[in-house]
Amino acid sequence: MKRRIRRHVVSALFLSAFLLAFAPSALASQTADQCDATPKYWCTHVIYTGTTLHERDFLGARDGGAQKWRLYYINDYYWNGSGWTWNSIYGPGAWHTNIAFDFWRCYCGDEYLPNGGRVQMQLEYYECTDGCYTWKSSEMNHYFS
Repeated sequence: MKRRIRRHVVSALFLSAFLLAFAPSALASQTADQCDATPKYWCTHVIYTGTTLHERDFLGARDGGAQKWRLYYINDYYWNGSGWTWNSIYGPGAWHTNIAFDFWRCYCGDEYLPNGGRVQMQLEYYECTDGCYTWKSSEMNHYFS
């Protein structure tokens, strides 16, 4: 009888360790997609658990006149009790040339943002029609706590 109980306790411990290692991503939440009106050019969202940020996902396309697009920047902020404090930045990213939305791209990595977070993203487009120039998407802000 003791041996059977010991075996169940050991199994429960292994199961608990497995759940602690892999459950946070399964229990993660996602902010609402923020996209241009169509959507035709960009969409972004954030995946998080509590105050831990897991993924900053973005989707882009050059449907129309643009020759290429890229993630221009990502800014991560945390709430300090009275205002947003800058925590980290990424960008600019690599250029992409897909014509229509193909798959979500991720700037991944866990980051703890005490008291909740704000992730700010913007995409950039390069276009050559009557000269070459760049233009940027709306600035998208995702909040979580």
